[in-house]
Amino acid sequence: MERGWGASGPLADAVEPFREWLTASGFSPFTVDGRTWGLRRFSTWMTKKGIGANDLDTAVFDEFTCDEEQRLGRKSIWVRYDTKLLKCFFLPANAPRGSVPAPHRRGGRPARAMVGPLAPVVVDRLAPWMMEQGYAPGTITLTVNTAARLSNWMHQHGLHLEALTCTVVESFVANEVNHRGRAGWAVAQAGAMKRFLAENGYLLVSPVQAPTVAEAELDSWVMWQTETTGVSDRTVTGRREWMRGLVTSLVQDNKIDWSTVGVNTVNRYVAEQGRGYAPGTRPRIVAAARSLLRWAVVTGRVEHDLLPGVLSARHCRASIPKGLTPNQVEVLTAAPDPATTVGLRDRAIITLLARLGFRAGEVAALTLDDIDWVAGHITVVGKNRRLTVPLPDDVGHSLVAWLKVRPTHALDRALFIAKVAPARGLSSGAISQIVTRAARKAGLVNVSAHRLRHTAAMDVIAAGGSLVEARELLGHTSSDSTMIYARADLASLRVLAVPFGQVPR
Repeated sequence: MERGWGASGPLADAVEPFREWLTASGFSPFTVDGRTWGLRRFSTWMTKKGIGANDLDTAVFDEFTCDEEQRLGRKSIWVRYDTKLLKCFFLPANAPRGSVPAPHRRGGRPARAMVGPLAPVVVDRLAPWMMEQGYAPGTITLTVNTAARLSNWMHQHGLHLEALTCTVVESFVANEVNHRGRAGWAVAQAGAMKRFLAENGYLLVSPVQAPTVAEAELDSWVMWQTETTGVSDRTVTGRREWMRGLVTSLVQDNKIDWSTVGVNTVNRYVAEQGRGYAPGTRPRIVAAARSLLRWAVVTGRVEHDLLPGVLSARHCRASIPKGLTPNQVEVLTAAPDPATTVGLRDRAIITLLARLGFRAGEVAALTLDDIDWVAGHITVVGKNRRLTVPLPDDVGHSLVAWLKVRPTHALDRALFIAKVAPARGLSSGAISQIVTRAARKAGLVNVSAHRLRHTAAMDVIAAGGSLVEARELLGHTSSDSTMIYARADLASLRVLAVPFGQVPR
């Protein structure tokens, strides 16, 4: 959203000419915005003092400088710099030789002389690359200056471009942190700088080490799961992490010795791994162990099937789903500020979750191509299936409000993108954090993205819908997954209740 630069006072008509003059003088957009704001303050001050545009002279500018510094309670180099620029623009005859003060930061160029191995790289390629990534002009300037200091630092230590590694960058950042006032900037800009250097081949990447014996065994198991079982990549990744310790314990003399695997060994390992996890997570650890042992039998790594001896996790009875009331949904949706770009994005996400019951990962995977505006449909890729559902009016209006302000410099076609560069699609974790942050602002506790999924399903039941309709909305492949919502169908359960004092027939 563009910032309004309209000024009040006698110099209101000079705003646009002043901006054009600064731009033509070589100032960066970030500096142009800041100095235009200085003109607005000066024009407002003139109105309060009763000074007209024809009364401008050196004394007026000096009085403005004194009043501003008195208001701030200190000397300000930016107030004096603004005053100097305003003098050059409005009183060019009184400016020294009619010159313009040199910009501190010109078009993303470093504010200091740069030497060292990165000198030709930073100026020519870093700033344009960051502009394509969608970084703000001020961030580009800070990053370019950080890269300039890196180049100077490498020159002082006699390091050539071929010696630039992640370790060198980390040493430079550590050195910057020791300088007063640079700690935050150095750490904040190092990430973008490292990505640029790596993507353009200037950062020497450490050679990839050969996988260990245990890692190679886990890779084979992962490939088997992907090709034969059809489980999701997220499930495979979780199973790998849970069973890493078990497979590593089988390494003997740089080889995997499956003969040491026994039922007691697996059960002890699963019980130890399950400590600290919620009751709903422990069955997944058992499932990972069973999958590993099944693969070991199929591939001939073990002779006897150990699956019958693996203990099942303690069964946890599912509780009644906890949805939100309509008032709570309304408060949660109203929490993000609609006057900001991020607020419109967060409102659209919360509305989508609460009305259609999508998972956080499904919302994160949505693209601009998944919405059929003509047919009024939206398509998501769920667990092992592709689901197309109608697009309600309130969801459609919230999406339209977001798409009107969605940044045009996005790097992909994700429906929801990050507010900071690089402008890429949000992750499922980011979607969950948006809901949690909005709930905290609205004064709600224990509200997650998945709880909004429960809310959507319970709304279907409360409106008289059947479990089949709830199943279609949620995209469940099995009716057993939807049966949990039967406990929330109070209208149907009330008919089955036996009146007190009567014997059921």
